[in-house]
Amino acid sequence: MISTASGRAVRYVPLEEDDARERLGQVGLSDERIERLIRFYRLVRVGEASSVSPSVREILNRPATPFEDFAQRHAALWRAAVDR
Repeated sequence: MISTASGRAVRYVPLEEDDARERLGQVGLSDERIERLIRFYRLVRVGEASSVSPSVREILNRPATPFEDFAQRHAALWRAAVDR
């Protein structure tokens, strides 16, 4: 979806947790923040973050935005990110 929105090939490249720790440390994140991100992405990898809670509609007073719509709406940002 990001590829379509940006007009460029974008691919996901998984990182081993130790590589992710190293790279996140290089950009200045604290060890505590790094470990929180690593734990979050563990949950994502096993599908724990795949469903949308009904609370989204209640909190935002609108339905959740499909990712494809989000990617299209922010296409200029995706293009800028792939130009780096």
